[in-house]
Amino acid sequence: VMIPFELINMKIDSAENMMSILDVDYVLERVDRNSLGLSDEEIEKIESGTIVNVNPSVGTYYTQSADSFITLYYVD
Repeated sequence: VMIPFELINMKIDSAENMMSILDVDYVLERVDRNSLGLSDEEIEKIESGTIVNVNPSVGTYYTQSADSFITLYYVD
């Protein structure tokens, strides 16, 4: 399955629904807004509970196996 580009800037609830639809395992990991390398203005625009990064990267193909998962990084 290709990891959807739409995950970036998506709210956590919607991202979790998408992961269920794709039938893949995932974990959520909180990141600090100040660690994103963005300007103060850009940081202020990010809503709490928003996905800001994904590993493996969006647009890459992912195959679910017993010990693998997608990490969804979010800010709160």
